[in-house]
Amino acid sequence: MLLTTRLRLRQFRAEDTDAMHECFADPEAMRFWNAPVQTKRTETERTVLRYVACTPSYHRHWAVADIETDRCLGLVSYHDGHIRNKRAAIGYFINPAYQSRGMATEAVSAMLDFCFDHLGLHRLQ
Repeated sequence: MLLTTRLRLRQFRAEDTDAMHECFADPEAMRFWNAPVQTKRTETERTVLRYVACTPSYHRHWAVADIETDRCLGLVSYHDGHIRNKRAAIGYFINPAYQSRGMATEAVSAMLDFCFDHLGLHRLQ
C-alpha cells in the first residue's frame, strides 16, 4: 500500500467493481484508455478480478482510493514491465467525477517513487 496526502494506493478488491464500472462505462473517459467502453458490469467485474490477480513482476494495478473513505476513485499501474531491464510503462485512470483536483498527479507521483525507489527501475514511460 502507498499513502499520499489524500490517497491510498492499494490492491484492488472485488468490491471496487461498481466504482470502476462508473469509469469504464463512460465513453468520454474511455477515449484515452487502451480498451473499449465496458457497457456490462460483468465485463468490469472480470477486469477488476484480473487487477486483483496481477503479477507484480510484470505489471501491477493499484486502486486509487480516497484515504478517508477508501472509495475507489480510479487506478494507477505499471505495465509492460521488464523489471530485469529496469523499465516499465505507467498508466492511470481517474473517475471523471474526481478529475481536475490533482489526484492523478498525486497518484502517479507516488507510483513513480515506488517504481524508482523500490523496484529500482531506470526508465518509465
